[in-house]
Amino acid sequence: MNSKEKVVEYFLQNPTASNIEISAHTGVSKSSVQRYLSDPSIGDIPIPQLDRTISEQILVNTRAARQKGGRTTFKKYAAQKNESGKFIGLAKEEVTTDKEEIKRKDIVSIVLWFSKNPYYTIDQLALSLDGIYTPDYVYKCLNDPRVGEIFGNLIAKSITQQLDDNRYGILRKFENSWGVELFECAGLTDREKEILQYRFSSEGIHSADAAARQFGVSKTAITKAEDSALKKIQAYQESISQK
Repeated sequence: MNSKEKVVEYFLQNPTASNIEISAHTGVSKSSVQRYLSDPSIGDIPIPQLDRTISEQILVNTRAARQKGGRTTFKKYAAQKNESGKFIGLAKEEVTTDKEEIKRKDIVSIVLWFSKNPYYTIDQLALSLDGIYTPDYVYKCLNDPRVGEIFGNLIAKSITQQLDDNRYGILRKFENSWGVELFECAGLTDREKEILQYRFSSEGIHSADAAARQFGVSKTAITKAEDSALKKIQAYQESISQK
């Protein structure tokens, strides 16, 4: 079974899975997962248990991801069909629970879980929390100003430092294999390449703060670009090791 067949088979069995989840379970890079699922030749394959095609389910997943704002329980969405039974969209049901209360509970849950697993990547944290939260939402919660209000400023600072240390350790792990060929094969954007090359240049290692000043963006923008680049590099190298 080739990589494309693995992705299609997993998606048919897990039609609500994200590209990150599919990549993690199949060993195929996230960029390849997206490319395979976007291939018109597989778009009309039916998903029996949902009475939808692959292309229709991808549309459902995309809309849900954009609308849920990072947490699946903020709102509920139900698939809607026309008189002939064809999928036509999603109906939204508001949840009356106070969002601020939910947000604080989420922050507490994520921070406590991170304290038990301080060396997990953001993706690993999201997956280990049963897919309740998206990686982006996990990252935002760990860096939310309310962390300081709830746990104290020392805890908030230690979390930020631990996230930086984790990222730095992963960056150093791949440093010796960096190069134009790796960046191209892993599918990095031009900005991601520029940031990694600046962070670990021939002049020495630059901090994320220095990179933020160099590129005229926030430190958060730098770390998010690095996280994105590392996901692609890790997925690419995992795909190579399994061939």
